[in-house]
Amino acid sequence: MVRDRTDRELERRVILAPADAETLIGADGPGPELRERIAAGDALLRALHARHQLAPLTAMEVPPPAPRSVRHDPLTATDGRHTVMWSPSRLVIMAGASSLLDAATPASWLATPEDSGCTNRAFLGAAAIAAAQRAVVATIAYLGTDTCWEPDAQQHVVTW
Repeated sequence: MVRDRTDRELERRVILAPADAETLIGADGPGPELRERIAAGDALLRALHARHQLAPLTAMEVPPPAPRSVRHDPLTATDGRHTVMWSPSRLVIMAGASSLLDAATPASWLATPEDSGCTNRAFLGAAAIAAAQRAVVATIAYLGTDTCWEPDAQQHVVTW
């Protein structure tokens, strides 16, 4: 998925679906179709980099979510110099004690109960930062149960 600095999705391509691994990896490892798909994905990344000058992201450390019975808001991620704090309606990005961004997050960041048939608690599942480009990719994930599957995680681009 390609998103711009305003979190607008520009394009989406499926190179490999999660279920494809079962059929494309044999006892001897990746089969020819999987190798072709990986090569196509690599070519797509090279083309995207040439067009958009992609920058590497640094993964931030995110503690696991607290049990359902414990409130743990806002949820945080850090790379040692920057901190991302998220609650279901607000995102704060700090550099040490300095605030870089403090903004409301749109309701579209959250799955509705109608999306999954359940109410699943959202949490900051992952975050990555490109500090020089003043950008964070935040992954909003959900806690599920055996009887109430969680919605798919969503990634969002945030800039300041």
